[in-house]
Amino acid sequence: MTASVGPSIEIARNQVTFRRLLDAMAQPGMLVRLGHDGAEALASSLHCVLDLEVSVSVVGVAPAFGVWDAACYAAELRRRLDSPLDPPDRAEFVVVADLAQLPDILTVVRRGTLLAPEASATVIAAVPRLLVASGPPHDGLAAATKVQADEKTQKGPNGWYWLEGPGTRPDRLLRLGGLTTAAIECREEANRAYPMGVDMLLIDPLGQALGLPRRVRISTVERNG
Repeated sequence: MTASVGPSIEIARNQVTFRRLLDAMAQPGMLVRLGHDGAEALASSLHCVLDLEVSVSVVGVAPAFGVWDAACYAAELRRRLDSPLDPPDRAEFVVVADLAQLPDILTVVRRGTLLAPEASATVIAAVPRLLVASGPPHDGLAAATKVQADEKTQKGPNGWYWLEGPGTRPDRLLRLGGLTTAAIECREEANRAYPMGVDMLLIDPLGQALGLPRRVRISTVERNG
């Protein structure tokens, strides 16, 4: 969890983090730096969105993000923020630290209703790496291969994707480390009946965040020829 600092300093930090989270959701495909490493970035992000009326669920462990035990991490959030703890199918914010469980989580989280789409859940996923490269989709792999990255990422043509939807840019190519094809397909299914759906926020150990609003689709970058 976040190290103890003075109230005014922590409030200022949270304000900056919240502004950057809004930027990430408003401009899908743009990486924003939260100003902290993974553990601080995750904790600061949760401090911005949780309070005594907003429930949270924590799934799995991710030591790089300070989540050594899901139950203990959730209990600490409860102690510090008075946030109610709920199972994933009822919580308003679901922190997924174990990405192997992400497909199953996306099938059970709240999607809201036609009359109240805002009653859906937001999923915050702790991912191993986020990268962005630039280049139009038809030759994006040429630009993507210029980025030095770990090749052992999720399945897909070189693991590169681009986003379609409001606020996206076709010249931004993304490597969404840890997001499997199954997770992407489950997210697509969860968002099929817009305006109902699930918003997502990805955070990596470098403290980078990327927003995936429900109206945005993830497409695989195909090879030419």
